[in-house]
Amino acid sequence: MKIIFIEKPLVHAVLFALAVCSLSSCLKDKGPVQDFSKSPALVSFQYKGSGSLDMITSVLPGTADSVGLEVTLSTASLTLKSSVTVTLALDPDSLTSYNAVNGTSYTMLDPSAYTAPANLQVTIAPGQQIVPFVLHVNESLIDFSTDPILIFKIASAQGATIATNLSVIVVPLKLRNPYEGSYTVTGYFFHPAAPRAINATKSLATISAIRSEGQVGDLGGYNFQFDVDPVTNVVSNWANTGSTPAASGFINGVDNASGDPNYPGPTSGFVHTTYNNTYDPVAHTFWLHYGYNGVSPAFTREIYEEWVLQ
Repeated sequence: MKIIFIEKPLVHAVLFALAVCSLSSCLKDKGPVQDFSKSPALVSFQYKGSGSLDMITSVLPGTADSVGLEVTLSTASLTLKSSVTVTLALDPDSLTSYNAVNGTSYTMLDPSAYTAPANLQVTIAPGQQIVPFVLHVNESLIDFSTDPILIFKIASAQGATIATNLSVIVVPLKLRNPYEGSYTVTGYFFHPAAPRAINATKSLATISAIRSEGQVGDLGGYNFQFDVDPVTNVVSNWANTGSTPAASGFINGVDNASGDPNYPGPTSGFVHTTYNNTYDPVAHTFWLHYGYNGVSPAFTREIYEEWVLQ
């Protein structure tokens, strides 16, 4: 999380500007004022982030993992004084459309491989906003070669209105790979305007048995995916995701190809012979060297990182 400190004179200026704007609005605004107090209570799925993105979920080998979804209630009064009963249903029509649009071949996970709340229902009690909908999964009954997926829709809601734009949730299921987890990440971000040390906790998420997704440097919203060769432990097949520029990737066999004057040289320890885009399965450690903005390998933003599993 980035914390921005504002100097006090600027704070006073901002407050004054807001006061002027609010006053002028009161004086000039002759139009009707919208009254949201009569807006209906809406139920929807709770997504990660700000949009209805696929919720890729990895499950552990075994018979007792779980998949947690959430149903949320939005009302003008924050909460309701009466219960709302929400009924979910599997949505094969959305699965057909999803496969057609994305060129995929996902298959709906057989209900025999998991247990769900009775009648696929959840109750949002008075005073609640978000309630869990938990599926208990028996991984041993899942054939992951069939690309299993769960797609649920909100079929009905007693006591509220369904938010149709957020009423379907797509949950591809993956077998958790050995690289998923939280990592202590240290290193350096060589940047022409803001060079800085990296000391953070970051996570790797499962995409497939050999593919993972993580965060670029210390930039929120900048992500990348990569493969780990299970034989050689070489990290490769970079793919930019999120806000990461397309001109990005791993840097192999060279340091400071862009000629950044901030790069201190080999004595710094930030060299490609150490940060060689490999994984150490004994120490559960990644040694990564990558960059963005420029033409590979001469990226103007160059990042060296050691990822150690916590």
